[in-house]
Amino acid sequence: MTYDCVGMGITVLDELVVLDAYPQPNSKGRAKTIIRQGGGPVPTALATLSRLGKRCALVTALGMDSHGRFLCQELEQFGVETRYVHYLPSVTTPRAIILIDQSKGERTVLLAQDSACTLKQLEPVQPFDQCRLLHVDGHYPEADIQAAERVHHQGGLVSLDIGSNRLVPEALLKKVDILVVSESYQQKGIIQSDPVKSLEHLAKQHFKLIGITCGTIGSYLYFNNKIHYEPAFKVTTIDSTGAGDVYHGALLYGFLQGFTLEQMARFAAAAAARKCGHVGGKAGIPDLQQIKQFLQDHNSDTDFIS
Repeated sequence: MTYDCVGMGITVLDELVVLDAYPQPNSKGRAKTIIRQGGGPVPTALATLSRLGKRCALVTALGMDSHGRFLCQELEQFGVETRYVHYLPSVTTPRAIILIDQSKGERTVLLAQDSACTLKQLEPVQPFDQCRLLHVDGHYPEADIQAAERVHHQGGLVSLDIGSNRLVPEALLKKVDILVVSESYQQKGIIQSDPVKSLEHLAKQHFKLIGITCGTIGSYLYFNNKIHYEPAFKVTTIDSTGAGDVYHGALLYGFLQGFTLEQMARFAAAAAARKCGHVGGKAGIPDLQQIKQFLQDHNSDTDFIS
């Protein structure tokens, strides 16, 4: 079996607490609702790719608990292959409490991760020799490097998503072909608050496709010796949780489809914007027809979407 994309990264159970407004210290209040969904940058990107029609598989570490089983069952509903998941005894599946302030469309994430719930060595039977693209988030750096070497050996590419200012080993960065970071990332010589100069700096290195996401401002991409700025669509944001991860999944879809730089940027921006109308990272993932309709509703060309 050949996969379009194999992902390896942290998988998290999200407990989404929806609030009318963020609470004051030492106060009591009521939540509008509490919703349970799967989260994590790589799993959400894979769910997006799978919903758009790509064949995907996840490699991750989970505890032997009900949370781990729930996360895999949810991904399987999206069509993501979970046979390569590592269930580890005596560890707890990562969990996040996410406070969603609906008055502003903002969220605060509190992650609890058992340090033993990780991957360091790859097992012999893994899908890395059977994929066009490996997508990682740097949470398992040793395993990421091993997987990247195997993917490159058979002609595939490696994508890295860095959604915060986390330290990523240089040994891993050297193996990355597609690098997308958030505006808060400050390594690799990136210039704070100047995405164009940052792209120009990164473009001198070995990356094939580079992106910097800037939330409601939009995103900046570099591809084929061109820099492109794509403004974010103006939508009413219910919850921004997972918007960047959906953006990554849609961007990788466009890359795999052979979209132009401008088409990739517009397509990914539309997918992320549409997700923001729903609570949680998974609930709002659009399919191909929904993205196409969203673009048409915003007077954008859709001829490139088959």
